[in-house]
Amino acid sequence: MIARSAIEVRERLRLRCGPTLVDEAIVRIGFDWSEPMACAMVSDAMAHVLALASKDPTSSIAAGLDFQVEQRFVK
Repeated sequence: MIARSAIEVRERLRLRCGPTLVDEAIVRIGFDWSEPMACAMVSDAMAHVLALASKDPTSSIAAGLDFQVEQRFVK
């Protein structure tokens, strides 16, 4: 998701998904297309949008962008 800080990401995750997910979440700054999970779960077109937004989080392409990809395994 696009946010100003890792703290903001965690606050938004807590509101969406509750405290359990926040404790398990790995938050990384920026978008790394070389990350294997990103390659597997994000389309090329969306990766391009995320890369542009990551380069300039104040741009019009980043404004209001709320993109969430989730994969869970039941324990």
